[in-house]
Amino acid sequence: LASVPEHIGYLKSLGLDYGWGPTTAAEWLLEHIHIWSGLPWGASILAAAFAVRAGCFYFYVQGADTTAKMRALKPVIDPLTAKMKTALNAGDREETMRWRRESTKVYKDMNIHPVRHVFAGPVIQGLFGFGAFRLSRGMADIPVPGLLDGGMLWFTNLAIPDPTYLLPLMAAGAVHMVARIGGESGNPMAPAQQKIMMWGLPGLMFLFSWWLPAATQLTFLAGSVLSLLQALIFRSPRFRRALNLTPLYKQPPVRPQTIETRFAMRAQPAAAKKPVYQAPSSSTTPPDPLARPGKVPAKPGLADKVWKTTKEAARGWFPEALTRMTQSQEKQRKDRLKAQAAAYELQRQQQLEQEKNGR
Repeated sequence: LASVPEHIGYLKSLGLDYGWGPTTAAEWLLEHIHIWSGLPWGASILAAAFAVRAGCFYFYVQGADTTAKMRALKPVIDPLTAKMKTALNAGDREETMRWRRESTKVYKDMNIHPVRHVFAGPVIQGLFGFGAFRLSRGMADIPVPGLLDGGMLWFTNLAIPDPTYLLPLMAAGAVHMVARIGGESGNPMAPAQQKIMMWGLPGLMFLFSWWLPAATQLTFLAGSVLSLLQALIFRSPRFRRALNLTPLYKQPPVRPQTIETRFAMRAQPAAAKKPVYQAPSSSTTPPDPLARPGKVPAKPGLADKVWKTTKEAARGWFPEALTRMTQSQEKQRKDRLKAQAAAYELQRQQQLEQEKNGR
């Protein structure tokens, strides 16, 4: 294999023929960069990853802008979504479609197309990533002669795993930082989703890649670092203004409903706003601050909640059951009296007939 000259089609001549699809596209790009630039295979892998990211950058810009708009519209969309779910649970198909049309209209008025704008970049990037994964493993399995010394720094042999495990560790660390920042679009994620992305995904990535050849590990590291740089760019207000992106929406902090918030400023039609008394949201009387501290009542447990629910249910069920039982007893008494009256009438008719025959 070492005697075969490198040329366009070199990898196919070694048996790496994947027909058509994302792997063939990744092979075409990597081979052209390597042959035309003269870079070693390790540097060619980094250059190919950068070229793919640069080609998808437009779609990521559209996705970042759309995601920021959708986050800013959450106070409008969330009530519509809640009403749609309520109608769906109630089985009201017409009402469900109505609220769905309202949500779609809001997105349409704001020129938001979630599927086209948000998912285009990740889908294209994912296809090339899958192709690069298959290609790098195939090149290491042969192995391609240039991989044996085409690495850099401490990982010169790209056909074997990194003996220091630094490549998979750095890739996992980059994924962790991307999740901590808010994803590739730079928009904050939900706390539960962010926790999974911060710890679960990097852990799975390390477990999945520590035994792979260094060429594949380098591919993962390049994609993760580029995702981190892209997330930092989209988080920067200066870059967002330069790219004409929608500013990131920050939800206002929610103050807890306490006794101190009973006086609040309400929206007034007039220019001057006066404080208006607002009843506390708590259904219980607040404790006296001058009273001696006593024992804090314990929170009701599961058994207490079950007992309370059962007692409330029985409180509404018992009078109804008593009424039904009384009505049933009254009906039985009337039926019994009717049966006795019918039997007496029959007996009286028989007596009259006997007296008539005796005469």
